[in-house]
Amino acid sequence: MRIVHPLLFEPILFEENKIPIWVIENRTVFRQIVFDLVLLSEGGNGDCVLSKNFDKLSCKDCLHVIYDFFHLEPSGKKLINAFQSIINRTLQDELLQESNDLNQQISAFLSNLSSLLIQPTCFAEGDLIPLLLKAVQFRLWVDGDSPAEKLISYIEILCSLLKNQCIVLVNAKSYFSDDELLSLYKMSMYQKWNILLLEPLQPEEPLENEKYYILDRDLCEIRQQ
Repeated sequence: MRIVHPLLFEPILFEENKIPIWVIENRTVFRQIVFDLVLLSEGGNGDCVLSKNFDKLSCKDCLHVIYDFFHLEPSGKKLINAFQSIINRTLQDELLQESNDLNQQISAFLSNLSSLLIQPTCFAEGDLIPLLLKAVQFRLWVDGDSPAEKLISYIEILCSLLKNQCIVLVNAKSYFSDDELLSLYKMSMYQKWNILLLEPLQPEEPLENEKYYILDRDLCEIRQQ
């Protein structure tokens, strides 16, 4: 996977055992690129192009920009639809008999309840499992005790449900310690996630496995391994 932008002479590559860090020291340009990436992820237009094996990818489907590390809620139509498809397939392939038995038990219970009431009643019939799951708020959950653990859990949810995901983390170095970032990098390389850190400043000491793509204040490009 790669990202192409007019300000870059060469694309940003997502390579094995490397975490790309895009540093944009010009604050105005940094802000504009963040806005462009968010807009692209929402189906709008922008200057970045995302591709895999030289085939252009839909940024609306494949690009995910994380700039709020405090509210990591799995939401959005494409994610919820993918999760629902997994549920339906699991119910059909793994829990078909249990689902049928439970539907019969719920219907029998509601019939008994209805017969004991003086007032006339009615209830939904057929497959009641979706109604049950909605009633108990069965949903995706971001696990973890620390913000870093929650971020890893959130990315794991995204990449397990949606294909060809490119995860852009904005200003992550301002929120997470070196040890937390190294844990994220380790998991990312093991799971083969495509993660890009977008930063306004270059740190004094790069971390292991980081690969830097730097645009200085004058928008001159500097590349460091």
